[in-house]
Amino acid sequence: MVNGYNKRSSTMEIGYKFLVSPYLAEPYARGDTFADFAIGKTLLDDFTSRIGEPKASGPIQYLLYDGQAQELDYDWGKAMFILVGNQWLLASVDMNRNISSPPRGVGIGAGEREIASAFKDFGMPLNQDGSRNLYYADPDIGVILKNEDGTRTIQYSTTTLTSKPLLLQFVLNEQGICTRIVNFYRP
Repeated sequence: MVNGYNKRSSTMEIGYKFLVSPYLAEPYARGDTFADFAIGKTLLDDFTSRIGEPKASGPIQYLLYDGQAQELDYDWGKAMFILVGNQWLLASVDMNRNISSPPRGVGIGAGEREIASAFKDFGMPLNQDGSRNLYYADPDIGVILKNEDGTRTIQYSTTTLTSKPLLLQFVLNEQGICTRIVNFYRP
């Protein structure tokens, strides 16, 4: 700053350093996989050798995918594979019990607070519809959705290396406990 006599005044700079403990969690990312498989990476033979043979399987229409797809039925839920080139690639898993170590160690039986604290959460208030935004850094989005039946779904989304949407959903019961996990991508 210069005064009326053309003299500079002194400048004082102050810096702040915030030490946050524990450090803020990161958003859901494509590297967040189950211990035994990864959506969009694991092949059918690798999946069945780690998880086991299905009790039934058959062709399906997977979302809007133009190619061939198949669904494998298990006691714990379903796994969907799409044919890419000449290989069956894991596209979706829908489970009602933990079949592998889940991303960041939170899975079936975990509560809403435990799941939300494993990923980035800015602590936003509830929206008018009862949902709550956790974070938004396009394409990385975290939100807690209020379902029509009063239950909630914690949904995280990011993209694959080829910019396809990759989603991880924790479906909670009326008590706020995770009873189902859905992990899928849209080819």
